[in-house]
Amino acid sequence: MTRLPLVRFAGIGTAATLVQLAVFAVLNPWVPGLPANVLSWTVATLAANATQRSLAFSVHGTAGLGRDLAVGLVSSVLGLLVSVLIFGILDTEDTVTGLLILIGVNTAIGLSRYFLLRRWFLARTG
Repeated sequence: MTRLPLVRFAGIGTAATLVQLAVFAVLNPWVPGLPANVLSWTVATLAANATQRSLAFSVHGTAGLGRDLAVGLVSSVLGLLVSVLIFGILDTEDTVTGLLILIGVNTAIGLSRYFLLRRWFLARTG
C-alpha cells in the first residue's frame, strides 16, 4: 500500500484540527474550556470523517455509509474523551494551554485512527 492514503488522511486531519483550534479559540473567551472543546471537536469531526472516507480511503457512494461514519465517529470519541479528561484534570481556562492540549491529543489519536480506519476500509472493500 502506498503512503498516499496516510498523506491524505494527515492533510484532512490537519485541516480538521485547524478548524477545531479556530472554533475553540473563538469560543474559549466566552465559554469554559471543556464545553468549548466539545463543541469545537464536534464541528471538526463531522466534517473530517466524511472527507477522510472519500479522499483518504477512496470509498464512495452510499453503500455502508452509515456504518463507515459510525466507525469514524466512535474512533474519534477516544480523542474527545482523552481531551475531556485532561481538561478536567488541569481545569485550565488559558486558551494557549487549551490549544496545546488539543494539538497533542489530536496528533496521538489521529495516528491511531488512521491505522484503525485503514484496517476497517481494507476489510470492508476487500
